[in-house]
Amino acid sequence: MDTKRRHPNASSSPSPSPSPSPSPAIADLGALVAPATEAELVGAFLKKERLFVAAGAPRRAERLLPLWMFDRLVSSDVLPASRLHVMREGDVVPAAELRGEDGRIRASVLAALVAEGVSLVVNGIDADVPAIATLAGALERRLGHTVWANAYATYGPGGALPAHYDDHDVLVLQIYGSKRWFCHGTPTPYPIARSPDGVEFGPPRWDALVAAGDVLYLPRGEVHHTESPGGVALHVTFGIEPRRGVDVVAQIRDDAAEDPFFRQDVTRLGGRAALAERERELKTRLHALVDRLDLDVWLAADDETRSARRSPCE
Repeated sequence: MDTKRRHPNASSSPSPSPSPSPSPAIADLGALVAPATEAELVGAFLKKERLFVAAGAPRRAERLLPLWMFDRLVSSDVLPASRLHVMREGDVVPAAELRGEDGRIRASVLAALVAEGVSLVVNGIDADVPAIATLAGALERRLGHTVWANAYATYGPGGALPAHYDDHDVLVLQIYGSKRWFCHGTPTPYPIARSPDGVEFGPPRWDALVAAGDVLYLPRGEVHHTESPGGVALHVTFGIEPRRGVDVVAQIRDDAAEDPFFRQDVTRLGGRAALAERERELKTRLHALVDRLDLDVWLAADDETRSARRSPCE
């Protein structure tokens, strides 16, 4: 799979300039993928092609999730164990090691783990950070698909997870530091489940250093892992989960269940002629259900099932 890559325009001044102040918080898809365009991102999404955007603006994402805010969120101990995970060499640190009998984080243990070099993963961080909630909501409205956000902070070298693929597309925004991303191809096109554990995917086919401010789009099924060169590296991934053909089939199944005919037995006990007639009638009625399908109406109804996003401050 070829990788599209966008580079910022080279500066006309040969001399280095002072680091600019952080930009306003990124609030929509166009700002997120700049200097690429929304059309380029949508094109990559439709073709399921990786897209790497080297923004050349290392401080542009800082206001979305400052490092101090991430540290405060973790240290405040308001996150349940289901949403905060400490990863060490690809494995989750057991809750019994990290938390006391009362379920609260043992601050000294967490500090020691961070000093040794671990990754902290906060799932659903859009529920806690208003700026990320705003951006996730804008992405969901623009793309028309469910969007959520997770944050990954790596302290020291290494990465949070071993090579794997996801069952959803991701948009990665590097906020602080840098990480090298390695991609190993797509062994299972359009997966509807995450890759199983313990699979060897072979050597990487592509890699790039994703620096602060850069964006990487990975289609679902693209095997990937990361390595941090050291120090602290913080990025946010926006998961994008569209509906698939199997979801349409599931809807047809639900519609069929409303018809008593589809709830009747399928059996050989009535003889071959009766079974053949049953098959003919099933096919006829299934065709009728399929012919009534209107994807635009179906997607609109699906939109109604998603809860409206609310600011974490409400």
